[in-house]
Amino acid sequence: MQLTKNFKSEEFIVSKQFPLLLEEIKLTKFDLYKLYILCKTALQPLRDFMQCPVIVSSGKRSDALNDAVRGEGCSEHLFRGYFCAADVTIETQLEELYKAHRFLEHVVPSSIGRAILYLRKSNLPKHIHVSLPTEKYHHVFSISIPRIGGK
Repeated sequence: MQLTKNFKSEEFIVSKQFPLLLEEIKLTKFDLYKLYILCKTALQPLRDFMQCPVIVSSGKRSDALNDAVRGEGCSEHLFRGYFCAADVTIETQLEELYKAHRFLEHVVPSSIGRAILYLRKSNLPKHIHVSLPTEKYHHVFSISIPRIGGK
């Protein structure tokens, strides 16, 4: 289903590591509504600003997929209640993710629950976690730096 000019609902059921676990993921009408809001208020404006594809690397997860990727038990990717999240990256250079994170922080902050820029151990950007605002998270912008030593 087409959500906005550049985003389809199918893009939010994704896992390169565990594609067999995607079969059990179904989007409810409420999930589609939440994804529409996320795309309309944050991801499509980001895509228009960046003028290049914004790629969803993680969207809705089942409990099994969340466990497989070692997600938090209360992950926003589980789409429980009002939670709705996607991890996105930019098709061009990864360094552009800094620019994308700043855009989300300064241009569309009221549309965001959390926008977390995750970094690799090399401190290069990995992806941005973007979620809808909820009672738990609203207007939280941060950068997640990996710990030295691996944990």
